[in-house]
Amino acid sequence: MNAVRRLRAVQSAAPADAFEFNQWAARKGWSDGLPVLPPTTDRVEAMVKASGLAPDHLVAAIAPRLGAATVEKLAVNAVMAGCEPQYMPLLIAALQAVTDPELNLDGIQTTTNAGGPMFIVNGPARQRLGIACGADALGVGNPVNQTIGRAIRLVLRNIGGAIPPVDRSTLGAPWKMVMVLGENEEISPWPALHTTLGFKAEDSVVTTFNVESVINVPAVYTSADAILHSLARAMQGGLNVCFSDGALGVALSGGHARILAEAGMSREDIQNTLFERTKIPLADLPKEGNIITGTWTVENGRVLITRSPKDILVFVAGDESPYHSCYFCGWGLSRSASRRFDS
Repeated sequence: MNAVRRLRAVQSAAPADAFEFNQWAARKGWSDGLPVLPPTTDRVEAMVKASGLAPDHLVAAIAPRLGAATVEKLAVNAVMAGCEPQYMPLLIAALQAVTDPELNLDGIQTTTNAGGPMFIVNGPARQRLGIACGADALGVGNPVNQTIGRAIRLVLRNIGGAIPPVDRSTLGAPWKMVMVLGENEEISPWPALHTTLGFKAEDSVVTTFNVESVINVPAVYTSADAILHSLARAMQGGLNVCFSDGALGVALSGGHARILAEAGMSREDIQNTLFERTKIPLADLPKEGNIITGTWTVENGRVLITRSPKDILVFVAGDESPYHSCYFCGWGLSRSASRRFDS
């Protein structure tokens, strides 16, 4: 039986003109607001073939609808997003990671918060796929990063049902389109992030956690203490403080990473230092108390930003300048998850 006959998605007669097709897809609710490509049989076939799996193989059930994200349905959304077939193994791993119970996808998809999942790629797949890891890695003009992220967002919308009013985000945020970047392992002074999570250096791994806000941290300093001080100040906010839980992300530029490493600091040292310095004096918080959980998690008169230093994901990304690092504020009801993949 050939691949064409094995495809099971309902096929529709769509406008041939690209502009008219996009308007037609938007009216059906399949679009994320940007132009989409037509998922023709040939294109979907190529994506399915690259996965090495059957079209009806279930990748994940996507909350809150618990829609079945089969390989074929993932392929359809990936084509609309502009992905290349070779991205399929990464997309499959990313969906399996984002539906890990630790991430609490149902909460992410339906919260009033502004959050959305972020993905960090490690290992040799970064170079094979051309994932941007260096300067402007989260900026525009990186088609691999952006189309992969967009495909995941289309799946979360079209299969998971995360559209208003199900998605109750008060204002939303541009990073809900989904952020994807690679760790810049080549300029990192430490072992790659995924090796600290139990994987081998030669593995290709995708790690995800929820991000409710993004803060650029301009730390134009030459001492490790000053850089850590700037990062800690930026980290003392967000929903994590209310729960004293959840994954957080810190992307160090190559220059900041070098300064910290030359001061003798390991990744674990940085995690421990930031964990201590981000504890907030109880007296600095509103007197009406923690209106979300009722009580604060307090140690020696200071409120924890999360429950463990290991919840702070420290990785190197961007260029080698020692000027800017970035804090990705997490969501106290969501942790991180990782999956290995072949590419």
